[in-house]
Amino acid sequence: MSSISDMDNSTDCVKDKPAKPPIVLVHGFGGWSREEMAGKFWYWGGFSDLQTKLNCETIDGVPVRVLTAAVGPFSSVWDRAVELFYQIKGGTVDYGKTHSEEHQHARFGRTFLGLYPEWDSEHPIHLVAHSMGGLTARCLVQLLADNGRCR
Repeated sequence: MSSISDMDNSTDCVKDKPAKPPIVLVHGFGGWSREEMAGKFWYWGGFSDLQTKLNCETIDGVPVRVLTAAVGPFSSVWDRAVELFYQIKGGTVDYGKTHSEEHQHARFGRTFLGLYPEWDSEHPIHLVAHSMGGLTARCLVQLLADNGRCR
């Protein structure tokens, strides 16, 4: 059963202001979402929330927009990349029929509202990742380049 995720990715200081292409933070192996750790310790920033801090900054006078993704902390790189796509664009995670059968797990996952649903060639993003998050981001880029046929 899927559920809608509306993770707290408020952009506090930059709401209603034009911003540069958003930066999406992708955690590494064992990482967690902004809602975990009771909002007292963040994967990105430790005891201070890096997303909130950066969203109050500007580059050349233009506001910065930072969003935080939260993919499966112990999932495969493929599964994390697919989850990252749907978390950014929105929709129900579809790991693919062949992949889910081959790896014996459910084909569909959570449903996301989308951190940045307008993401496309005209509305780019920057992926900033740590550790396995880098592999996740790279796999997502490859999946997009190969129309989902990357193996």
